[in-house]
Amino acid sequence: MTEKKVNFDAFPNRDIFMRVFPPDPFISESLELSLALANRSACLHRAKFYRRAAQDVELAIRCGYPR
Repeated sequence: MTEKKVNFDAFPNRDIFMRVFPPDPFISESLELSLALANRSACLHRAKFYRRAAQDVELAIRCGYPR
């Protein structure tokens, strides 16, 4: 099995997104936000941004994920 290459063209606005929506440790519980963080962490993990993905997982859990 060969390892897939990450196509960074799929993340053209990644840097802008991270600046506009940085992880915030003081986020209150929110179902929508917890799902968004969980999904973003999956994308970051797939793109091999493991540390950032782990931060989003932690924030998603703080926001009430999974419910």
